[in-house]
Parts: sequence; C-alpha cells; structure tokens
Amino acid sequence: MQSPSLNLISEQQLQALLNDQVAIWDDFLDPEKAQALLARAQDLHRQNLFTPAGIGAGSAHQHQAQIRSDSVYWLKENLAALDELQRQFNEKLYWGLTHYEYHLAHYAPGQGYQEHIDQPLKQSFFQGERKISFVLYLNQAWQKGDGGEFIYKDSRQNAISVEPLFNRLVFFRSDTVLHSVAPAKKGRWSLTGWMRRS
Repeated sequence: MQSPSLNLISEQQLQALLNDQVAIWDDFLDPEKAQALLARAQDLHRQNLFTPAGIGAGSAHQHQAQIRSDSVYWLKENLAALDELQRQFNEKLYWGLTHYEYHLAHYAPGQGYQEHIDQPLKQSFFQGERKISFVLYLNQAWQKGDGGEFIYKDSRQNAISVEPLFNRLVFFRSDTVLHSVAPAKKGRWSLTGWMRRS
C-alpha cells in the first residue's frame, strides 16, 4: 500500500488503520533522509551508544533478553515527517495526540521480540497514553527469508507478516494490536516510537 504523496496520509491508509488497526506507508521519507537515518544509526552503533532494550515502564522497566533482545538509541529531536503525521491524525481522527517518543533500534542476527501489546489496558504510563505505534524500517536490500518480519493478528485472528523493507512505515493502534518481531537473520534497523496523549 502506497500513499499518493509523501506528505498526506491517504484515505485508504486511514481506513486500514480504523478497520484493521494497522496501516502501511511505503516510501514514507525522502530516500536521502531515510538513508541519512540509517547512516546515523550505524554510526551510533559503531560507537557503542546503543543500549539493551527493556520492557515495562517506570520502576517496572527491566531488560529481559528472552522476551526482547534488540538494542536502542533514544532520539530527542523531533522529525518533521512525524510532526506532520501526528498533525494529520489529530485533524482527521480527533485523537488529541500531544507528543511522541522514538528511538533507533537494531536487532542482531537471531534477535527478535515476543508477542506483546504496546499499551496494555491495565497499564498507565506516566508519560501519557500510547495511542499509535510506528516503525520505520531502514533495511536496504532486504530479501524474503531474511527474517525480522513484523507479525500481527488481524480482526479474524489471522497472522499477517510484513517485511521490514527500506523506508516502509508501519503504524498501528498501540492498545489493541498484538504483534511480534520475528528473529532476524542479519542486522535489522528501524526507527520505532509511539504517539501519545498526555
């Protein structure tokens, strides 16, 4: 599924998000910007600035490699394309999104993330409720069989597998979409985050 514009979300994508709770936007960024993000991630990783990812929030935050084994680098600056996407969500869906957080992520060969929901209904985050999760893939020359797929269950509980192709954005409901990351067979890069309501 591809939007007709790099700047405007399509009605087809909005309906996919509302009906299926997951939508895909190929070629989300200008290719040079996506390439720059990948180069930055790889440079930071070479400097050993990535840290093991954890699960849980606040005092419950902990590293459990058997559940989630990637490493991450948190970003503080805003990304114009995400600012615009958040604005459009608020304009078209009235979700009252106030901010987002995101990090660069790296899965080494053999690493993955077990099935989970990003915003469990019983969990309250001090930074606000996660409403929309998003993953922008930064994997060049990714081939079928390389692993690292985003796997989720649709409304009929069918398992859907999405390849982590370069410059593909997957966005989905944080509180309803059960999903996992299949073990990668080679290094897998992404920008991952959550749009929140305070």
